[in-house]
Amino acid sequence: MITIKDEAVIHLQNLQDAHPEQPLRVAVVGGAQGPGLGIIPDEKNGEDQVFDYQGVKLVIEPNLMGYCRQITIGFQEGKEGACGGSSGSGFLIQAQVPIS
Repeated sequence: MITIKDEAVIHLQNLQDAHPEQPLRVAVVGGAQGPGLGIIPDEKNGEDQVFDYQGVKLVIEPNLMGYCRQITIGFQEGKEGACGGSSGSGFLIQAQVPIS
């Protein structure tokens, strides 16, 4: 199951509006602190689980959903005018069983 916190809804809707032909995929992504979950516009694959929430279509591979069990998507507002565009704003995606 995927839960979307209220503060994330408008940001997901904005991302969906920027890519109206593609659903938003919850996927494993790499980062400076190792692998984690991210959200990217992508095509739906045949086996994907689909979650529709207030005009946002999220897709996820069944194996990843099974591994994580429960995913919660929030959003963190950063500081305006932060150096180099690193405002600290972004989606906070937490899984019941973290990706490692």
